[in-house]
Amino acid sequence: MNITISPIGSSVKTNKGLLNYNEQLNRTSSLIDGDQFWCWDDSRYNNSVAGELFAFYFPKAKNCTGNVIIHKINAVKSPEHRLPSWSANVGQTDRNILELSAPIKMYTMDEWVQLDGPMSRMGTYQTDLSSRKMLYDSINICLRSLEQYQNIPNDQEFVINVILEDTYDVCVKEV
Repeated sequence: MNITISPIGSSVKTNKGLLNYNEQLNRTSSLIDGDQFWCWDDSRYNNSVAGELFAFYFPKAKNCTGNVIIHKINAVKSPEHRLPSWSANVGQTDRNILELSAPIKMYTMDEWVQLDGPMSRMGTYQTDLSSRKMLYDSINICLRSLEQYQNIPNDQEFVINVILEDTYDVCVKEV
């Protein structure tokens, strides 16, 4: 199973990723009631596939304890589906757009390291999880659990809101 990972810096002044991530939080804050979905640029190779995984990677920093938030890729759209607000990211206009599920799991950086999660690089990239058995098994348990609860919206809403609130409190507020 592949996972596309996008590192998110801790300052909107130096990192467009954090600005775009905050926009996603705002767009999807009423995900249960609205029709907005999480979306993000693919890697420069445009090799992500629906059904694979996506992760926002928040490294440890002065104002962030570090965490990784996992989503499932629901669909892959062509670059013309970019959000209008992304026009400032001029160098990425040829990237496919990934429609993402609501967050399915958040790992602290300590958990991620213990599970042998891939460490961040510069820019969005894709890697194979098959050699990382502990992480692969952990994510699959979450996926199976969420599939069991698909018919219970209140439980999903609770999980989504807890993840979003924790993420915002831990890493997204700018210093």
